[in-house]
Amino acid sequence: MKEGEHRILGHEVVGEVVKKGKNISTLNLGDRVAVAPNIGCGHCYLCAAGYNNLCNDYEAFGINLDGGFAEYMKVTDKAIIGGNLMIIPENLSFLEASINEPFSCVYNAYESLKTSPIDNVLIAGAGAIGLLHLILSKIAGAKKVMVSDISDDRLKIAKKYRADITLNPSKVNLKEEVFINTGGKGADVIITACSVPSVQEEALNLAAKLGRINFFGGLPEGKDSIMFKSNIVHYRQLKITATTGSTISQFIKSMEILSNKEFDIQGLITHTFGLEEIKDAFEKVISGKGLKISIVP
Repeated sequence: MKEGEHRILGHEVVGEVVKKGKNISTLNLGDRVAVAPNIGCGHCYLCAAGYNNLCNDYEAFGINLDGGFAEYMKVTDKAIIGGNLMIIPENLSFLEASINEPFSCVYNAYESLKTSPIDNVLIAGAGAIGLLHLILSKIAGAKKVMVSDISDDRLKIAKKYRADITLNPSKVNLKEEVFINTGGKGADVIITACSVPSVQEEALNLAAKLGRINFFGGLPEGKDSIMFKSNIVHYRQLKITATTGSTISQFIKSMEILSNKEFDIQGLITHTFGLEEIKDAFEKVISGKGLKISIVP
């Protein structure tokens, strides 16, 4: 973004089509749509392989295109051609559908980890993203899902979303508890759903042999280096992966899962604010109170 240039934020966007260009035949006025925010260039080798989220020349609503914190948002022809608009299933509300953008990112991690019914899963972090990982792990039929967080209030919410075990590492020895609850194996799947370097480092010590680890939460700039013993990876034959964003295909698949309504997705949205109250909304996010905060213009 050029110096002095302003950009409207907001990349988890749903809305109603109120105006369309004369050449747009795939959408109708009144259609309820969800927006996949990352638009690939469409012609590089990554886009050709379906990885619009990894395109080196991507555009994104709320990043370098005006986003959804507005009464109206213009969707470019490039986004429409790229498949970035999806009709919202009739049984989903706007609020429920707005969860699909982060949920599609969680689905990206799920595809990389291939969580199965024989897996013991550990999710580090019980914020909204961690709870989405919990939901998807339960839908995948994981043998046992453990959730760790230093907030007892968030762990209580994780219990409501059917976490089998909740652990507060400020009160218990996390490694001991993970191994006790997995019959001495360690966790088969570990997801770091927070942005804490030490959590990524500790994940290796909690993994079972042949374990898979997903570094889901990006680390803050200046704190994005970690230290670990590579022999742990070697001798336990671990797989360490990471995922970012989601593809158009994953956005479609995750919306289908949402429409099955196996969990109370809207329950993750603890507060809503009008557009004129957006400052209050950001203050609520900064306070750490609540989970998902939604702006309803």
